[in-house]
Amino acid sequence: MEAHAPREKGSSFMNTRDRRGFVVLAAVALLTQWSAAAQAQVLGTFNFQLQPYCNVITMTITQEGATYRLAGFDNACNATQRFPMSGTITANQDGTLAFGFVVTRTSGIDVHTSFTFTPAPPYSGPWSDSAGNSGTFVFNGAATGLPARPGPTSSVPANSITTVNIVDGAVDAVDVNPAQVQLRVSGSCAVGQAVRAINANGTVVCGATGAPTTLTDDNLLSVNLAASSCTDIAALNFGTVPAGTLTCDAVFHGVLNHTFSITDPSRVEVDFAQVASACAGNFQAGVFEIPAQLASFNGHDVAVPVKRSLAVSAGPLVSYLNVKMRNATTGTALGFGVSCTFTPQ
Repeated sequence: MEAHAPREKGSSFMNTRDRRGFVVLAAVALLTQWSAAAQAQVLGTFNFQLQPYCNVITMTITQEGATYRLAGFDNACNATQRFPMSGTITANQDGTLAFGFVVTRTSGIDVHTSFTFTPAPPYSGPWSDSAGNSGTFVFNGAATGLPARPGPTSSVPANSITTVNIVDGAVDAVDVNPAQVQLRVSGSCAVGQAVRAINANGTVVCGATGAPTTLTDDNLLSVNLAASSCTDIAALNFGTVPAGTLTCDAVFHGVLNHTFSITDPSRVEVDFAQVASACAGNFQAGVFEIPAQLASFNGHDVAVPVKRSLAVSAGPLVSYLNVKMRNATTGTALGFGVSCTFTPQ
């Protein structure tokens, strides 16, 4: 049946053709209660608009014995390409008609739609489909300015997969969205640190605990110190820390070899730094010096105490003990007791 424009207030509720259509649908509701002749018989063509969308379903009802079949199309909001539809009608015990049909879209994905028709005013009711859409169907509806019914993005009906449909162990990290699902936490933190944050990919961000953390290095192995060199003889790695204070002390024990010079004394400088081989600038936390013009000699045993306290920013923290040999002095580092304590703010 063709769609009609809404009638003005005060006119009869429906025109003659509308009334004839309702009579046919009412007859279908009665006829489906018992078996009919085997010969196919076309009962009529009807239009239903699936509001709140502009799609209009045009269907022809054909009786085939006790079965009532639907065939037609979704007009896709008057688009050039229509979507074919087919389905059946089932009579309910309360006299209503259950319409169930499938619309095949150009994507090849079927949309299953159903609604229950009551052949009495207001001649409308709820509908829903397998794409998750729903609304009110309107017999001979022709409302304009409505959007098109959204199509499904998958051939699997919405909300149709539950845990019983998924094989155990079938879902891996690549199958989930890490922005929505937390991946397995696999990181760990060093002694004296705690997990401060967990990233979406399961890695962790470590930081010092609220209590101070102390690391030590009591290395007694000898390290050769070349003339005019900068050597790291210890490194204490605190990992990633918040802002705080670092306090370090050590006793450098070594053997120096002095070379005679008129103007340049033999000199060894020891200090702590957060950068490897950082011997530039004011590098004098611990200093030992042999005056110039002293006769050359080897094997001068020295012990140099070193202390340093400084504020550190949040981030990776490594404390290095650097030794700088000035001029022609050479030597050997025999041992050093290093202890650094980091205290969070």
